[in-house]
Amino acid sequence: KPGEKYVIYFTNGGEVGLDLTKYKKDFTLQWIDINNGDWLKGKTYLEGGKIVKTSTPFQNPSIAVILLRDSY
Repeated sequence: KPGEKYVIYFTNGGEVGLDLTKYKKDFTLQWIDINNGDWLKGKTYLEGGKIVKTSTPFQNPSIAVILLRDSY
């Protein structure tokens, strides 16, 4: 749901730029390691209003879960 929730699947590590230029609010980012289903501890805060680059902390398949900070 643009501006509120994003899920990005990384097949084997890598980096992506997420266009948040239309959304001036902040977001949180959490990671899931696909190999074992574990959530990486801690959250990263992303600033809206710009293109945000993020890279996976894993070298194997993983998922980035990005949520609007006001939505939890």
